[in-house]
Amino acid sequence: MSRKISDKEIIGKQVIDTSGKVVGVVESIVITEKAAQGVELVIKKIVKIGPRTKETKINIPFSYVLQVGDVILLNRSVD
Repeated sequence: MSRKISDKEIIGKQVIDTSGKVVGVVESIVITEKAAQGVELVIKKIVKIGPRTKETKINIPFSYVLQVGDVILLNRSVD
């Protein structure tokens, strides 16, 4: 039987890809209008550029999620 995962278990967690790189932190969950596209995680990504930081957001399909625990592990690398 599949385990149900609530938004409270996901939002605010660090996201790590298969290379061990921290992708960012889950900011929200988006459900697309077309069911075929499904659920996406909105990841807040902070990039350091010299002394400054830049915040961007990326959407990652929930199908990329391998495991949800203390962190969210992805089943592939994300650039």
